[in-house]
Amino acid sequence: MPASAEGPERDALFALQPGQYGAPVALADGRQAIFMLEEVAPPRAQELGEVADMIVKRIQNKREEMAFRAALDGWKKQVKIEVFEDRLAKTRSWKELTDAAKPTVAEAGK
Repeated sequence: MPASAEGPERDALFALQPGQYGAPVALADGRQAIFMLEEVAPPRAQELGEVADMIVKRIQNKREEMAFRAALDGWKKQVKIEVFEDRLAKTRSWKELTDAAKPTVAEAGK
């Protein structure tokens, strides 16, 4: 796991010494995990071949996002859009809606 990672998993791992087990950590999907740190590898520069797919994917995602935003800007010019900020403030985010739809391990076993 890179030092730039975020979240409870990273915090749990970075608190451990090699060979040490950590306390249970709650994961975003409702499960629990216990981590054991095997070793700490020194940072190194990655070879292009190791990260090429990731770079291509990031560029593709950025281009898709830019194309979507351009299309959205065009649609906004063509259609009258009224935003009700007070109603939006009461609405759950897409992440909250999609996370809520995932069953926990206990629910899946029922």
